[in-house]
Amino acid sequence: AHDSAYAFARTCRAGAESWAGRRHGLTFAEVRERVDEHFQIGHFQISRKKGMEILLRPHDGPSTGSVRIFAIAASLGLLVRARWIRLAADTEHVCALAQALASGACWKLEELYLPRSKIGDGGVLALCDAGLQGALSRLHRLHLGGNLISDAGACALARTLSSGALSELDTLWLHKNEISDEGLEALADAARKGKLAACHFLLLADNPASVAAQESLQRAVSAHLVSPEARAIGKLAKVVSKRLRWLRRRCARALLRRGVVHADALAV
Repeated sequence: AHDSAYAFARTCRAGAESWAGRRHGLTFAEVRERVDEHFQIGHFQISRKKGMEILLRPHDGPSTGSVRIFAIAASLGLLVRARWIRLAADTEHVCALAQALASGACWKLEELYLPRSKIGDGGVLALCDAGLQGALSRLHRLHLGGNLISDAGACALARTLSSGALSELDTLWLHKNEISDEGLEALADAARKGKLAACHFLLLADNPASVAAQESLQRAVSAHLVSPEARAIGKLAKVVSKRLRWLRRRCARALLRRGVVHADALAV
């Protein structure tokens, strides 16, 4: 079974690289044929958009092959170009995905969709652990609606937000879960610290939390919201500052080699 999974992952990589124009590989139909042959997952798909996105959707329930594919695909570099992942699965699948993310295999990930997957608090904790390791630093959109998440999962998400691990998050779906006032208050505390400054869309409907708690969280997010323009200017300022420091060090070293300045000039 492991040999089949490994062969399939190599097949997927060959197909993905051919789409990117790096080398000739299998056609999309041939990749799908090997998916059905080795994993019996009728809806497992790999698709592309601008050559940078991969879609994984094992809809047929828990499967040893589909769980293992994340680790194997990560080790072969299949997920490196993935900008977004949509996964309809369960806690087991999400934990496997979180391990792949924590390994740095999908460092460009910007959007993660897990709608109605019933991953529970266990799946959220796995994702938060990966986030604390820097795996979700570029994430903009996170869909956790309909996942049986309780206050424990919400508090874990709040801790991850407070650490700054999700500073780019601008869209968050938490509707149709089991989050009460306690979980929303933890999220509100993170928002008051400015850790949801980029979040311009937050969906909380169909949770047992009171209307007052939901409104309190929404107000905390709105009060510390930073416009996309201001965030872009801040990022540009950081890039320019970093570039100027690099140029200063390079010029100092060049002058030192020419004997124009003393070595103290390198202390910048």
